[in-house]
This record gives sequence, structure tokens and C-alpha cells, in this order.
Amino acid sequence: MKRRMMNYLTLGLAALCFTGAVANAQVTVTSVRVTVSSPTTTAVYCDDSLACAATGGIQVWNLGTGVNLAAGETLVLTQTGLIASLPGGNFDTSDRVRDPGNFAAAPPYEKDCTVGDPCNVAIEINGVSVYNSAAPISLNAFNNDLSTPEGSQWAAPVAIKPNYTLRLGYADNEHASDCATICFPTPFETATVFKGAPLGAVGAFCTSNCYDAGALLITGVQVVAGCTLTQGGYKNHFNYKVLNLPPPNITLGNVPYTNLQLDSVIQNNKIQGNGLLSLAHQLATAKLNIRYGASAPAGVLAAIAAADALIGNLVVPPVGSGYLNPANTSVLTGILDDFNNGVTGPGHCG
Repeated sequence: MKRRMMNYLTLGLAALCFTGAVANAQVTVTSVRVTVSSPTTTAVYCDDSLACAATGGIQVWNLGTGVNLAAGETLVLTQTGLIASLPGGNFDTSDRVRDPGNFAAAPPYEKDCTVGDPCNVAIEINGVSVYNSAAPISLNAFNNDLSTPEGSQWAAPVAIKPNYTLRLGYADNEHASDCATICFPTPFETATVFKGAPLGAVGAFCTSNCYDAGALLITGVQVVAGCTLTQGGYKNHFNYKVLNLPPPNITLGNVPYTNLQLDSVIQNNKIQGNGLLSLAHQLATAKLNIRYGASAPAGVLAAIAAADALIGNLVVPPVGSGYLNPANTSVLTGILDDFNNGVTGPGHCG
């Protein structure tokens, strides 16, 4: 018992020493899809990694292998060009521009969001739905350029995630009434990463590089210490916390695992009736959460000790071929899963 307590003291000290020493990226944006739709028309805008063009959408942004944002860094996604033979930009959301190369419908190729035909806006980031609403925002502003300026500052966040926020705005230097007040939200081209076309003149009707476009602002957020992540969190968006975990190595049972080995366990979803792997997923996740500053209740600490004792010298797949009957692991797995999901303990980071 004393040895077990010393292990937890070591984990606690390591967590204190590691505060602020996480890897730079708080979020990596790998894909974005924006869908503006009504009962009569749908327009889809996406990045190059998604195949929305095959179904009539418009591929707007090139995110490469992903855009890494540290805490406080910003990514702006907006119009990057014009639709051929059309006046609208390729992210002209209130006009719901449709690509004539992918639609058989006759002109006009633009369909406004109007009071009579309002638009729903749905946004996915990294394949996850983060916003879906018909509430009036800058991306469905009814195309009231002259009566209600579409050029607008970033609104309040429409999505607040553990590692980033999403705000929406509108850029418009195509209409003089807008440029009498605001043409571009701030930051815009000064964002850490800007995915947009060059900016035209401000203050009057522009003659080139005209903007009449929706815009997204994604801002990296420092992950709050003391909360918990799930196995999926460490497997996906926060995988760097596994791969860059400082010493000492985490043990599952009596066996220490390198960061790469621990990551292979977390990534392995081939449970196939093996209670050892299900338990190891939650045990590894709980130990990572504690290492990164989450405070575990006494019942969770007891479950961790019991899980280590049950695993003993077994080596978890795919590192090894150990096996436990799920009937012998389900209770402990459930206790640790509740901790990692925030049902018990300090709460989930989401």
C-alpha cells in the first residue's frame, strides 16, 4: 500500500512539473464542412480533403495535412476565389452559391437565404458536428447587403470545445454601405493562418479582390488542467499527450509501457471479447488523466489499484497477448470509465 501511495505521489509531482509543458498544438484542424440549406436549396462548402464537389459542393480550403493551432492562435476560413462566370465568391453563404459545373439546374446559380426561404447552417470540424441551427447569424443573413450590412465582427462563439472555439463573421468590401462601418472582421488576414483571397480596397465599392463572403474563426484554447479526457480524446485530438508523455512510463499491472506501446494499446479497438483490453483502455486513460492533473476520488484510486493487481504480469494487446474474462473486469472498467467521462471526479474537459 505504501508503494502504491508513493506511485501516486510520483504521478502528482510529475503532473506539477509538466504543467505548461504540453506540445504546442492545442488543436489540429484537418477538415471543415459548412452546409447552408433550406427546403428548396442546399449549398455545401468544404476543404480539399472532403469529396463534397462530387455531390455538387464547392471545395474551398486547402488545409494540407492539417492546421496546427496553439493556445491563442487563430485560423480564418473564408472566400478563396470566385465561381467561374459568376459574381459571387466561393464562400458566399447568404447567396448560397452553387457551382454550375456540378449542377444540372438552369440559371440563376445563386439562391438567396430570405425570410421566406430561411437557411439552416451546419458546420463540421474534423468530422464532428459543432453547430447546426437556423438561428439568424452572419452566414444566413438574408443577403440584405444594402439595408443590413453583412460585413460584421466575429460574433460570440457558436462552439466552445476543450481545445478551440468557433466564431462566425462576414467580410464585405463589395458594398459601400458596409465599408462605411466594417468591411472585414478582426483578425482577418492578420490571423495566424489565413485561408482566403487577397483583400481589395476598403471604403468604397471595390474593383478587384471583392469580398462578399462568410468567414469562420477557429481559435486554439489552452486545455484546462484538472479535468478528464476519455480514451477517444487521447486516441484522437489529444494524442500528443500520449506520445509526448514525460517519464516515468505508465504501468498497466506490473508492466511498464513506452509511450509508443501505450499509444498502440489506446488505439487498438479490436476488443474481440477480451476484458483485459477494455480494462486497459480505461486504466491507461485514468492514469493519463491523473498524470495531467485530474484529482481522482478514493473509489477511483482503489479501482486503479485493483485493476493493476488483476492485470498483474499480463501484457496487453497488441504489445502482448494477455487475456481476461470480461465478467472479471466489467465492474472495474465501469468505475474507471465513469471517472474518465466525468461522471465522477473533477468532470470531463468537454
